[in-house]
Amino acid sequence: MMPFDTHYAVDRFIDQLAFQLATLVMQRADALVAQQQAGNPKGLTGKQAAARLGVSERMMGRMLANGEIPSVKVGRRRLIAASTIDRMLSGDEIRGAIGEQLGGIRRNRRS
Repeated sequence: MMPFDTHYAVDRFIDQLAFQLATLVMQRADALVAQQQAGNPKGLTGKQAAARLGVSERMMGRMLANGEIPSVKVGRRRLIAASTIDRMLSGDEIRGAIGEQLGGIRRNRRS
């Protein structure tokens, strides 16, 4: 068992680390919102990302919920990095699970 002083120091370190991480996430989210409002959309809404990928908003919601597309939640909005969508469109990431889902959807529509 750890001595009380050591346990306290570990807890304090974890708290400080969590605070620093939360601060960085909020700074990144604020930067994405500022860029969006300035007309430089490095952060896309789900609707915008869905339009770029050519999928429905519902499908985009599923991919976000499953964690297949990384995003940042700011208030009630969820923003997706435009670079992520651009990589998917270039084919760098479309071969994974998302590509399988999109391929399945396309096959189902032709049936």
